[in-house]
Amino acid sequence: MKNVMKNIFVFLISFAFSLNLSANCYQNEPNSQKRKSITFILGEDESMKDQYYELAKKYHLLNKAEKTDYFIDDCRSLIAVRDYLEKIANENNIKWGTINIVVHSNQWTGMSVPISTKGERTNVDALLNSIFDGSFIPVADQYLDSNSTMNIKACGLGQNIDLMDALQMAFGGMDNEQPMIHSSSFFIQYFENEYGEIESKELEPFYAFYKTAYKPADLHIEKQFQKRYPNEKIDWLAILSNQQSEIDGIFSKKFNVPIEWEVILPKDEKDNDFKSEKDKLAFVKQQADLMELLNRFNIPIEKFRWNITSKLRDSGVVLKINGKATVVCVLRG
Repeated sequence: MKNVMKNIFVFLISFAFSLNLSANCYQNEPNSQKRKSITFILGEDESMKDQYYELAKKYHLLNKAEKTDYFIDDCRSLIAVRDYLEKIANENNIKWGTINIVVHSNQWTGMSVPISTKGERTNVDALLNSIFDGSFIPVADQYLDSNSTMNIKACGLGQNIDLMDALQMAFGGMDNEQPMIHSSSFFIQYFENEYGEIESKELEPFYAFYKTAYKPADLHIEKQFQKRYPNEKIDWLAILSNQQSEIDGIFSKKFNVPIEWEVILPKDEKDNDFKSEKDKLAFVKQQADLMELLNRFNIPIEKFRWNITSKLRDSGVVLKINGKATVVCVLRG
């Protein structure tokens, strides 16, 4: 199924780009009123230490250059965003110009917001499924078209080209009226300056990895950074030792990247309890599609903590493969 979805996705993307997409500026549309802008804040902060959403609200409400005609902070799914866009446009007989969407994300696991309420986190496979099964209906062209722009304020999302393309199809459909979608490859930070004003800036990320729950000494993580970025003049060890504060505008943070995978084997397949790490790693390496995903992630396979469980079903033996890697992210403004 994963291979089928991947092939369909590649075909659809090729088809979409073969169309003669319009590049006209919406300001040049005849007999049309000025297009409207809107900002969506898609989450709430979990602690006072990280006020990403709270500062983003103030930024888009108080900054004259960033303030939009509409401001929505109670959507908690992508389909809710889609429904709001069509509802407001229909009620006010408008077309959308600029759409800002503020959400947490990373380049590996997608966006933290679900596709539907209490649904699956937004990633490529889940979003494509929602498009193909008809649960995500694109916004009508009369409200959202190729002259509309969606700015997704999300950390590292610009690195995930497949998800960006899927988002364009989800909101714009399969015709030549898909909106333009922009997102940064860097991390987004909102902060209060010395004058009490909220500003936004992009932070350049540098990554090191380790097996979750098996943190090595900072010296070993430092060596990994040095090997990955030999030309950077950064005191990696000093940054790692001061995770709660900035040093020359540089600081670090951590987050986990999970992998969930299923493999179905015939019932008569020889049982394997996968007790040793060597056995788990060898089995994971035998899964071609999973290895392709890991190659896209660009995280070494040995940096994941692997767990494999089995369950007997009518269809065969279902093996659940779970992996988790911890990302140490050093950010430079």
